[in-house]
Amino acid sequence: MTRRAATAAALLLLPGLVRADAPTGQYEAYLSTQITISDAKTHLQWTRAVPAGQQSLSQIVCSTRLPSVRELATLLDNEPATVYDDKGLPQRIYIDTNAFPGTPRGNFWTSTATPEGKVFVVNFGTGEISLVDPAVTKAHVRCVVNY
Repeated sequence: MTRRAATAAALLLLPGLVRADAPTGQYEAYLSTQITISDAKTHLQWTRAVPAGQQSLSQIVCSTRLPSVRELATLLDNEPATVYDDKGLPQRIYIDTNAFPGTPRGNFWTSTATPEGKVFVVNFGTGEISLVDPAVTKAHVRCVVNY
């Protein structure tokens, strides 16, 4: 057995090991208890959980950094997953829910702004990218770092 095959076999035996729904090779192996996930294709490391509530752009505290619109858009899924709201009603979400559990359906801040002061947001509930006025908008935060 090669070293790579032995490592892969050992990973399969780890309790709590999670498999993302993304294409094979997208995310490195991770445990369900890990707070970050590494994207092998973009070489970005993402926080898996999202702080509760929405924040204005001026309130954001990110220990690493906000992603650019291009970076955050890499998390959008072409095939939305179905999740259920508090009333048991089905909702669509455009993100891998195994890799990013509990992601709210809503806008997420990016670091990409226009010269006019508008900022791009990515909405995982609709799969859309749009421009908003940061002075009057609140959105969720997902931090990222290069690795």
